[in-house]
Amino acid sequence: MMSLKPIVFIVLLLGGCDYLRAGLDSGEGSAPHACTSDAQCLATERCVVDLGACVLREYEPETIAATLTPSAATRYAATQFPEVELSSSRTTDFVLPAARRVAGWVRIADNPLEYSVSATIMARAEGDIAGTEYLFSTTSRKKAKSDSIRGFELLLAPTRHPYDITVLLENEAFPPYHLAPTTFDRDVTDLVIQVPALESYYRLSGRLVNTLATGTPLTEVRLAAFSHSTPNTSTTAEVAEDGRFVVLVPSEPKSDLYRLVLQPHGSTAAIPSLTLIEEFTVGESIDLGDLELPRLPGKGEVQIRATCPEGGAAAGVEIRCRGDIAGGVLTSTGKTDAQGQATLTLRRGEYSCVFMPPTGDWLGVTQAEFELATIPTPAEPHEWEIALARKSQLQGTLHAHGSGAPVAHVTVAAVNLEHGHPLRGREVSTTSDLNGDYSLMLEDGRYLLIASPNMGVGQAMGLIDDLSLVGDTVLDIDFPPARVVSGVVSGSDDEPIPGVRVDFFRNTPEIYLDPAPEDSESDSDPKPARARLLDSTLERTVRVIGSAVSDENGHYKVLLPANL
Repeated sequence: MMSLKPIVFIVLLLGGCDYLRAGLDSGEGSAPHACTSDAQCLATERCVVDLGACVLREYEPETIAATLTPSAATRYAATQFPEVELSSSRTTDFVLPAARRVAGWVRIADNPLEYSVSATIMARAEGDIAGTEYLFSTTSRKKAKSDSIRGFELLLAPTRHPYDITVLLENEAFPPYHLAPTTFDRDVTDLVIQVPALESYYRLSGRLVNTLATGTPLTEVRLAAFSHSTPNTSTTAEVAEDGRFVVLVPSEPKSDLYRLVLQPHGSTAAIPSLTLIEEFTVGESIDLGDLELPRLPGKGEVQIRATCPEGGAAAGVEIRCRGDIAGGVLTSTGKTDAQGQATLTLRRGEYSCVFMPPTGDWLGVTQAEFELATIPTPAEPHEWEIALARKSQLQGTLHAHGSGAPVAHVTVAAVNLEHGHPLRGREVSTTSDLNGDYSLMLEDGRYLLIASPNMGVGQAMGLIDDLSLVGDTVLDIDFPPARVVSGVVSGSDDEPIPGVRVDFFRNTPEIYLDPAPEDSESDSDPKPARARLLDSTLERTVRVIGSAVSDENGHYKVLLPANL
C-alpha cells in the first residue's frame, strides 16, 4: 500500500541560497527480517532460505521480457527474450547462441603492406538472431592497433540481418569509412578492411568570408559535409586565417548528395551552427569559390542574474541558452559568479534557456524563455533576472510485505519522465536508513519511482509507474509480495554458462539491448545490459524488475514482484 500526503517543509535562509541542507545516513547493519523457515512467512507463502525471502507458493502465470548478458570471458552473444512465461510449476531456462568471431586488420589502400593502422571498429545490426525469434539490437566496439601480430576482434550475435560496420581511423585526416552491409554466417578471422587512400577522396574546397563585398575571411569556425542518403560524412576542416578550407568526402557511392554545415569553433562569439549549402552533388572534387556567411542579426553582451525564490544570489549556476538564428542554432553557455551573475554574448532573437544549479543543491533546474529585441550597448546593457525554483522533498518509509516492518538498505531511485524537460531520463537515488526512511530532493514533475532491495534484504522490487510530484510529499511504500524465478543458462551444446547477467523486464514493447562498453566489464562483475531508458510508446520507462548472475553451474535465482 502506498500513501501520499503533503507536508510542510521549513526553509532556513542564511543569506544567498544557503538553504538548510539535510543528509540521509543509511547507516550500517545486517539486513533485517530475512526468513529462515516457512513458519516466519504467511500461510500463502514459503521461505526461500538462500534468498532470505518469503515468496508466494502459487501465482498466476505471467509473460514478461528478459535480457541475458554473458561476461567478457565467454563467446556467447547477449540475447533478448521478448516473451518469457513465468510459472510456479516449472523453472525458466535459457539457451544462448554462440557469438560469431570476426577478426582481421585495417589497412590503407595506398600502402597495403602497412600493418600499423589504429582504428575504432563499430558493428551494428538490428533484428532477430538466426534461427530464433529473439529480438536483437547491439553495437560492438573494439579499438585495436593493427600490426603483423595483432588486429581487431569483434564478437557479434549471429543475426540474419546485415551488420553496418564503421571504421574511425585515429588519423583524423581520413573521414569515417563505411563498409557495405555484411552478414556473418560463420566465424571470419582474416577480414581485411581496406580504407581508401587519401588521394581517392573528393576534395571540397573554398573560402569563407563574412561578406562578399568586403571579402573579410571568417575564421575560428569548422566546416563538415553530411550525406543526405548514406552514412557518409566528410572530414571536419578548420577554416584557415585566410578563410580557406578543404574537406574530404568519400568517392563512393558516386554522385552522392551532401549538405555543407558550419560549426562554431575556438573563441568565435555568437556564431550559430548553419547549413551553408542545403544540397549539392559530389561526383568529383569541387572548388566552391567564396562562400558568404548569411546575414546575421546584431549581437551584444547580456547580463543574466540568477536568484533564489526568496531573493539572494544563486552562485555556480550553469546557464545554457539556445536560439534559432538565421536558420541555424546559436548556443551560448555561462556560469554565475558569487553574485549570481553571468555574461553571455547573444544575437537578437528568441531564446530558450536552462538554469542548472550544482548537483545536490536545493535549487531545481529551471527553464525560461526571453526575447532579445535590441542590440545591447555599453550605454544600454541588457539585463535579465530569473528566480530559480526550489526542489521538492520526497520522503517516506519502506515497509516489508506481510510484517509491515521497516526495510533498511534499499536503493530508492526516481527517473524523470517529464516531456521536454532537460532532465528527462535522469535518475536520482538514495538508500533507506536503518529505520526504513528515505529522502530525495527533486524538481516537480512526473517520475517513475523504483525501490530496489539489495541482496539479502528479502524483498522484491517495488515500482510506481507515474508519480506526479508537486511540492513536498510523503510517500510510504509497502513492498509487494514476491515470487521466485530460477533456472539454468546454457549454450546450444547444453553446457552451463557461468557469469551471465539475467535481467527481467516487466514492459515488453520496444525494449532494445544496449550492452555496457567493453572496457567497463569484468569477468567477476558483468555489467547488466541496459534497456533504452524511455519507452516513447508507453510514455514510461522500461526498467529491470529483477536481476541475477548465473553461478559456476549456470544456475540463477531471482526475486520478482508477484503483481507484475
